Amino acid sequence: MALLVGSPSCYLFNPNKDPPAEVEHCHLEGIDGTTSEVRGVALGEGRGSGFVPYEDGGTATYVTGGQGLTMITPVVRVEAKSGDPSETCLLVRVLSENAGGAGGNAGGSGGGAGGSGGTSGSGASGGSSEGFQLTLGAKMKLEDGYLYTDGVLYNPVEWDRVRLTLTVTGPDFEGTSTVTVVHP
Repeated sequence: MALLVGSPSCYLFNPNKDPPAEVEHCHLEGIDGTTSEVRGVALGEGRGSGFVPYEDGGTATYVTGGQGLTMITPVVRVEAKSGDPSETCLLVRVLSENAGGAGGNAGGSGGGAGGSGGTSGSGASGGSSEGFQLTLGAKMKLEDGYLYTDGVLYNPVEWDRVRLTLTVTGPDFEGTSTVTVVHP
C-alpha cells in the first residue's frame, strides 16, 4: 500500500495562518548507494540559527489536515562540508514507527489511500500500525553551515509516541539519526 503525501494547499491547519510550504521535490542524480562519508543529520523545526532539533522523548508540533490526517512537519538538516553547492538534491527517507506508550492514534485517520510516488521518488509506503516510510528527492539549501530542506515534510503519524529514523543520502555521503517524539 502506498500513501501519497499531498501539497500543503489541501490542508487547513489554522484558518488565520497559512500552512508551511512543503519541501520542493527534485530529480535525484549521482546517488548510487555507494557512500564513503558519514554526516550528521537531524529532524526539527525552523531553519538556520532558529533550527531546533527534535530531542529524544521531546515533543513535536502535531497538525491536523483538513481531511483529518494527523502529521508532523519537520525540516531536515544535514551537516555541510566545504565544496557543497548552495542548492542540491538529496535522497531523504523518514521511517515512522509506533514507539508504544499510552494512547494510540494521535487524532487523525492515520491510514492512507492509494497513490503513487511519481517521478521524483516521493511518496510513502506502508500505513500499517507498525509504521511506514516517506521517501523523496528533496531540494536542500545551504544556510549557516548546514543544508536544510527548502520547506517542511508533511509526515503523517498515527501514534502519540513516534520513532522517526531519518536517513539522508548524497552523492558521496550518508547520515542516519533516530529520535522518538511525543504528542504534546
